[in-house]
Amino acid sequence: MRPNISTLILGFLLPGLFAVATAAQTPDAQGALVSRAVANEVAALGDSSHPMRYHLRKVSPRLTTVKDIIETRDGDVARLLSRDDAPLGAEDKQKEEDRLNQLYADSGLQGHRAEREASDLDKFTKILRALPTALIYKYSRAEGGQTVYSFVPDPKFQPQNFEEQLLTGMEGELWLDTKAERVTRLSGKLAKDVDYGWGIIGQIDKGATLLIEQKEIQPGLWRATHLIIKANYRIVYKSKSSDATLELSDFSPVQQALDYRAAIQMLKQ
Repeated sequence: MRPNISTLILGFLLPGLFAVATAAQTPDAQGALVSRAVANEVAALGDSSHPMRYHLRKVSPRLTTVKDIIETRDGDVARLLSRDDAPLGAEDKQKEEDRLNQLYADSGLQGHRAEREASDLDKFTKILRALPTALIYKYSRAEGGQTVYSFVPDPKFQPQNFEEQLLTGMEGELWLDTKAERVTRLSGKLAKDVDYGWGIIGQIDKGATLLIEQKEIQPGLWRATHLIIKANYRIVYKSKSSDATLELSDFSPVQQALDYRAAIQMLKQ
């Protein structure tokens, strides 16, 4: 799952977000549960051996769409299925067919998408590496087979780039499945404005919120299934906003080394 809403809030949306810091203050032996969950999520982040086909429903104030998405060795391939809960009309179906045909014929187009995905992953990796020192975790409670931790920014943390800067304002809760030692829920909110380039290049406003939920879709295989993000932000002089809910469902495995062209044929069937 690689939903892209904005590169400014990219680090909050990637599936690897469920990796968490090892420096948590917890009631178990020096944060052992959190440390084990960290190891499991980091391992899952680097595991590309379980590509999936799934449906992505995105709801925003402007538009609701459903896409059929297939993960491949060349990056994701998607086909639009509906708009505002209505099947595509003949004209829109033909546009999707033409777009997929163009993508099939021009591998460079898919290559550019794969490069963007790699760039996104690189940005997230910067966040991932900073997590152990950027946030402070504290045990909150046990609830329904899960252990809940709160987190706040570490005031001693010195960010080295914009991706790390995002973490200086984030506070919220982290839920762990105590038995499976996996993260099931992360909710966060920016407690302050986050600037980039001293506010000249951009800013994410205080109050931006995030919710991500993850569950086991097959034995031992976990995926993000529910995301909500709301944020007002500025890029240079242009103000923008994001208000989206994403639901991921109908997961089914596909061939591990699937070529993107083969995926397009599958989407067209």
